[in-house]
Amino acid sequence: MTLHKDCPYCNSLDTWLTLGSTGIVYYGCRVCKGQWDNIDLTSKQKQYDEVGAIMAYESGELDKDGCIELFQHLVDNGHAWSLQGSYGRTARALIDAGYVTEKK
Repeated sequence: MTLHKDCPYCNSLDTWLTLGSTGIVYYGCRVCKGQWDNIDLTSKQKQYDEVGAIMAYESGELDKDGCIELFQHLVDNGHAWSLQGSYGRTARALIDAGYVTEKK
């Protein structure tokens, strides 16, 4: 029996699982290459609905804090630099203004 879970990083359904030597089930994502175990998925990982947040941003439904959270998430996972150009420019402006931090 194969169990698939949404990736907690990018929400992709293209995931895999394996049983570790200690008996922990490990999951991984083929899209963003994220990896987590069952314990992290249920107790430590906060799932973020990136697609939903982008849709809310595009339709003007996000407040300032929601926009900052979205762009911090996009910078953290690198998607700010691979989406259409306005996302990268907005991310750069938020970094320069001190609202978003960039990984070094």
